[in-house]
Amino acid sequence: MRLYLSNLKRWSLLIYSMFSAIVTVIYIMFNSTFYKLDLVRYSNDIDYYNKMSAILPKGLLQLNGNFSQLDSFLLIFVYVIGILICFISLLYISKVIDK
Repeated sequence: MRLYLSNLKRWSLLIYSMFSAIVTVIYIMFNSTFYKLDLVRYSNDIDYYNKMSAILPKGLLQLNGNFSQLDSFLLIFVYVIGILICFISLLYISKVIDK
């Protein structure tokens, strides 16, 4: 059991980083809008040109919602877990160095 906990401490940051990357990608997939640019229509239709010219500076992949605040409980939870794992690993490393 002690060997299992030792390995878990060693790999916890890597496991968390993979978990958070997967959760973040899934969140972006379900909470984003991807705009496809039709270049022929962009060059011929003035209304389409004006609409896409307003969108293009922000990027073709945009997250929905307010960009100045983070209001997703899922992402906040993932980030808090990451902060706790980093803090605990720093405490563990400092105890090992002190010995």
